[in-house]
Amino acid sequence: MLVGLGLSLSGMVAAVLGALTPVQGALLQEAIDVALILDAMRVLAGPGGAHDAGGRLDRACTS
Repeated sequence: MLVGLGLSLSGMVAAVLGALTPVQGALLQEAIDVALILDAMRVLAGPGGAHDAGGRLDRACTS
């Protein structure tokens, strides 16, 4: 979570300083979001990996 906040903040600072165009900033933010969602899914899968993730994902979605 802190990594995502740090990356987002860095992108905002870069945009304020003019290093990123609005389109580049939006694409960077989307890439950060996708990376963090994939990481969260990896953590949710736990030590069993993708083979065990189905049951955990079902329980998480119905809670």
